[in-house]
Amino acid sequence: MDLNKKHNIEVRDGGFMACGESLFITESTMLILDKIKYVGNNACVTGINKIETLDHKENKVEFLIYHDGKTEFENPYKYQPEIKNMW
Repeated sequence: MDLNKKHNIEVRDGGFMACGESLFITESTMLILDKIKYVGNNACVTGINKIETLDHKENKVEFLIYHDGKTEFENPYKYQPEIKNMW
């Protein structure tokens, strides 16, 4: 999922000890290399099937995360991670 022309959002399995899936924001640095700019695994949201970017500025990003609804989080879940020096 694209955040903008240079940044992508990736959803990865958090592992057997995690309560949900992890979000990675990566920056394309060369043709095949990506630099991880943010890792977020503090929200216990599972079954993520769509992420919509509402706002992205220098140090602020806001997403709507659509998921399977098996947790107590609203669907879509509004997620605003704190990002330091992302851009």
